[in-house]
Amino acid sequence: MKVFIINARQLMIGAAVLFAVLIAGIVLLLREPLDSSSSSLSEPTSTTSTSEAAEQPMGFDLPKLAMDVTMQDSDKADVKLITENFEFVGDGKDELNGIVHGKGHAHIYLDGKMIAQVFDSEFILSKLPKGEHDLRVELAYGNHTPYHVEASQKLVVK
Repeated sequence: MKVFIINARQLMIGAAVLFAVLIAGIVLLLREPLDSSSSSLSEPTSTTSTSEAAEQPMGFDLPKLAMDVTMQDSDKADVKLITENFEFVGDGKDELNGIVHGKGHAHIYLDGKMIAQVFDSEFILSKLPKGEHDLRVELAYGNHTPYHVEASQKLVVK
């Protein structure tokens, strides 16, 4: 049978190490997580981002977004996005990744469900079901982090 003898110095060092590990663990738990979303889907199934928008650096204005929608046929809508302080970049396959202020793409939502990403200010929505729909467009950085800049409009498909 072995007997372990711990002196006061070893006990104090052990307590200090344990205390430091506990403090580091608490700090890590309270700290905000980093954004790790990075997807290059052009037709997303359910891309969502839970991170907050990146902070606008000094000298950069937050983008502005307006939307002009014209119904073409009974089930098609021609959508034009009017932006300020924003440039559409990427094509879905080789898009600009990361956060570059004033650049990115748009996420398109129909009745609350994300249906597409667009990399141009003009696009056509086709095969829309009959009825009244809510169309919402949100600007996003290349890594899909939202700018929290959006425009919405009601559509009536006959």
